[in-house]
Amino acid sequence: MLATPDFPVQSISKKHKKGAKQVASSRSSRFAKLERGSSKSAKRRHSNRSIDKDNLAEPPPAEVDEGGTRTIHISNLTNERQAMKVKCSDNYLYSVDPVYTFVEPGSRISVEVVRNNGALKLDEMVFVTTKAKADDQHAKSLFTGKTGNLAAIVPLLSATA
Repeated sequence: MLATPDFPVQSISKKHKKGAKQVASSRSSRFAKLERGSSKSAKRRHSNRSIDKDNLAEPPPAEVDEGGTRTIHISNLTNERQAMKVKCSDNYLYSVDPVYTFVEPGSRISVEVVRNNGALKLDEMVFVTTKAKADDQHAKSLFTGKTGNLAAIVPLLSATA
């Protein structure tokens, strides 16, 4: 699976947003914490989940205007039907449609991201996938418990209009 924003993107820098974590270093620190098992809750959340860093999509940050809408396209590059779940670091600030969906082999879907008015900050959207059978009807039911593989982490940058 590959997430690609369908609009111009801008990477964050210290000059652009002071005090914010660098996108590349925050990704590295997330993996370091997962590998170390920084807390008991992190160990529980990620104990059955293996992360293949080589196959993890690393799309550029998605810049979303305050109170704006953007579209992110997701492509299934595998030969199997995939169920997808979209998670966000701030569900009060961002709305995502669809949250759960199926992506057929070789096809592409659009995920609409709506940002409500709020403080400017760095957030991230996480795409989790799992294999789906042809007769599966509801993607949400496939994500019960500790199932799913991390497919992509998309940093969300806020921008004033």
